[in-house]
Amino acid sequence: MNKFIILTLFILTLAFAGDAEALAAGTVRWSGATSSAWETASNWTTVSGTPSLPPASDDAVEIGTGAITNQPTITTSTTIASLTYGNSAASTLTINGNLTISGDITNTITTTARVHNINLASGVTLSCVNADLSPARSGSHMTITFNGGIFSCSGDFTAQPTAATTNITLTVGTGTFTVGGTTLQGAATSQQRNCDITVSTGALTFSGDYIKNGAGSDLTSSDAATISFGGDITNTRGTFNLSKATTTLATTTTIAPTVSMTFGNLVIYGTATVNSGTLTIAENLSVNGTGTLNLGE
Repeated sequence: MNKFIILTLFILTLAFAGDAEALAAGTVRWSGATSSAWETASNWTTVSGTPSLPPASDDAVEIGTGAITNQPTITTSTTIASLTYGNSAASTLTINGNLTISGDITNTITTTARVHNINLASGVTLSCVNADLSPARSGSHMTITFNGGIFSCSGDFTAQPTAATTNITLTVGTGTFTVGGTTLQGAATSQQRNCDITVSTGALTFSGDYIKNGAGSDLTSSDAATISFGGDITNTRGTFNLSKATTTLATTTTIAPTVSMTFGNLVIYGTATVNSGTLTIAENLSVNGTGTLNLGE
């Protein structure tokens, strides 16, 4: 009987410990009141719940939803639950150690024009599930500069500003940008609601459908980049010029060049069907194995 009582108490203790861990999750806001160090507790303000300071893996993080004294810098590997950008202050997040976000990155700007920047150091990784960088306020720009770093979205990437004269810029350079789901680049309008993605010798991987609609939204390569598409490719507006890159179409792909599209070296492994429009291959076309290229529908 005594053993049974002891075992029951042990199980109850574990249950309460589990509840305590669940209740520990909360939301924190970056203030930078003390310094730029992400790991310093006094640089954070509790918004809700009982989060860890600095935030732990089950905590939601907000940047720009309150005043910022010093801009945040991450120097060691860090895991958080989500990252939300807001209206109250502009920000520059410098990532010198891997940042893993088990949920999403979201831009919630709706009322005040702010500029948010993310700078990735060489060799570090910023990873998340979905990323929606689309602000709803004119002049609310957002930039991600890779500096040889890696930005990886296992789900969807959305960069479709809903207000005119707003720019989202991803300067991949020699870094790596990967999207596991659907990519939506630029808002579906003739107005300037832009997202530009530029790469030199780095790598781009769009595993799902890629749709580019913004009037000023560009996808360009300035050097021998490596690019892969795993779904359909639609270019409704803006510049699509990968003339110096090697681009691989890995699966069955429909290419819709409503506005002209230029590839450099194009390698087809599946079946590529080009709808009516102008598609230019500046260097070489390779159709490997059982791959086929169909022109027109």
